[in-house]
Amino acid sequence: MPIGNSGLIIFNEYKTVCHLKLNMIQYEVNKGINKPIEIKGLKGQYIGYLAAGVGMTLIVFALCYVAGLSMYACLAIATVLAGAVFFTVFHLSATYGEHGLMKKMARKQVPENLVIRSRNCFTGLMAQ
Repeated sequence: MPIGNSGLIIFNEYKTVCHLKLNMIQYEVNKGINKPIEIKGLKGQYIGYLAAGVGMTLIVFALCYVAGLSMYACLAIATVLAGAVFFTVFHLSATYGEHGLMKKMARKQVPENLVIRSRNCFTGLMAQ
């Protein structure tokens, strides 16, 4: 039984009414027709990069804890790593935009020069 937007009515074991306040944070996901998903200013593949970075941070935290480092050292390492991931992903998003980073990586795959040591590919064109 909802009470407006502020909470729920629940009954305890003695059949009396208890109020439970739910203060949940709601994130707005903007998805329109032919528009990329955008969450908190991150668009497209940067959401995946951020999720992968947070996942890697959790793995590093777990490895440090299993290795025997103190809890405070593990938290410090994870906090610094998570901050670096957030800063880097938001910086890349602001610098390159939605598809700019993929274009930059693709540009590195294009060779500067093509070397053709035989004329056979061109002489075959004239015969057709």
